[in-house]
Amino acid sequence: MNGSFDPRNSSFSPVELMSDDAWNIKTFEFSNQAVVIDKKILHSTPMGFLRSKHVPLIDKMRFQCQSDLPGNSALNYIIINGGRLKGTSRSARFKLMQSLKDWA
Repeated sequence: MNGSFDPRNSSFSPVELMSDDAWNIKTFEFSNQAVVIDKKILHSTPMGFLRSKHVPLIDKMRFQCQSDLPGNSALNYIIINGGRLKGTSRSARFKLMQSLKDWA
């Protein structure tokens, strides 16, 4: 067995986290926190009740995150942690899914 350690093969490798208050959405009934991991993964945590009127805010946040990345970085993945959502309207779910399809 070799005594050296290759950190590229470790799941515990450090990651780079980027965030900006301008990426976060805060309304009376809905909010969303966004973090970019390693300049390629957008991790989004929505909270509250999602309505159709919030989808354009999410679109704006996603494009702002992308434009704030340095150089030729590109978001390859989006992770949405919906565990803190209290609910959503049917039309909001449809509009959000369509928005994600259009963006990809």
